[in-house]
Amino acid sequence: MRDQKHEQRRQELAYRTLLALEGLEDRDAYAGVRVRGLTIKVNPADTLIVIKAASSEGPLVGFVGSVDLATAFRKAHAMLTAGEVKFKEDEWEMRRLAEKQDDW
Repeated sequence: MRDQKHEQRRQELAYRTLLALEGLEDRDAYAGVRVRGLTIKVNPADTLIVIKAASSEGPLVGFVGSVDLATAFRKAHAMLTAGEVKFKEDEWEMRRLAEKQDDW
């Protein structure tokens, strides 16, 4: 019974955090940076959330890691809301866009 309640609480926290992260996609998290997508990589030892964003200067990427999925979601939401995610130019996306233009 205790394990079932614990798991239900974890699922509820993950769901609420996911809703909060989805809400960020429709507004500026901070100064001209808009969240465009999330990729979640879960390993046995940790979880990494890759945050894709856009700005007037081009595509950006940021990373948030933690020990498990629920904690990673909460941490990502808190960091995005506070403007603490360190974004950098998304080099992979820039190459992809350049190759796409070359095809024209």
